[in-house]
Amino acid sequence: MPAATTSGADAAPNGDAKSRDHNQGNQDKKYTVEQKAAVIRVRRCGATEFYEILGLEKSCSDAEVKKAYRKLSLLTHPDKNGYEGADEAFKMVSRAFQVLSDADKKQKYDRFGGDPDNRFGSGSAPSASPFSGFARSPGGGRGPMFEDEISPEELFNRFFGGGGMGGGPFGRVTNSDPLQRCFGPSFRFDSPEPPFILRRTMPRLKVDYYLNPAEVEDYSNRNFRDLDRRAESSYVTNIQYDCQIEVRTRNRMMDDAQGWFFQDTEKMREARNYEMRSCRRLDEWGFARNSY
Repeated sequence: MPAATTSGADAAPNGDAKSRDHNQGNQDKKYTVEQKAAVIRVRRCGATEFYEILGLEKSCSDAEVKKAYRKLSLLTHPDKNGYEGADEAFKMVSRAFQVLSDADKKQKYDRFGGDPDNRFGSGSAPSASPFSGFARSPGGGRGPMFEDEISPEELFNRFFGGGGMGGGPFGRVTNSDPLQRCFGPSFRFDSPEPPFILRRTMPRLKVDYYLNPAEVEDYSNRNFRDLDRRAESSYVTNIQYDCQIEVRTRNRMMDDAQGWFFQDTEKMREARNYEMRSCRRLDEWGFARNSY
């Protein structure tokens, strides 16, 4: 995945000191295309659009909720993702998981919408913030992973079993690092750029990607085959994200063309002819248009 440096934009002027320090630290970190895409997609969602945040359907299973959280929490964790807004995206992913993995909260959310902790707390109103739900929650209905108070970082550490590692699961680059253990070396797709100079080609898609040789110097042929499959999966996921945007854009264009009383034939023709390049590529490859 393409590695890039952060834009270096300053933190919001009204942010607290801790937030400004964290954002300042992120400016020196890099991010991949997949990490950037994950942050952008999550932050496009509403604060309480929990299914959309995790990229799930309402009929999703508990296993699918966990799978989505596992993937997105690793992609958006601000200790590894230097793209602007990763911290907020990470918190949104965490809150979505906390709600959808709890049967009682999920039932209330499905029925009434909004953040169930805010809506059903004593006299509390729904909040636009995705983070307020990490405060103390009402009495019953907690899942076995959660206590009355838990931060996004605590949730992450508990999910990955990293609470006792010292400095969190991203404290050092070892086999116990969730990102290293679950995703392995970083890579980029578009073109080589130091240190990503070792070229490989995905056997099925015939798409090149580039690795840091230092990260794979001990890799066997089997390791490289596994890495090829992971690169393909990441690449397809990026295309699926783009396809989802194309679908929503075309649907919005068609809705606008339909109107309330009569159809604008010119606008409808434009909507139907809207180029959906990413979706077409997925169709040609035989992949689903949805990433989950």
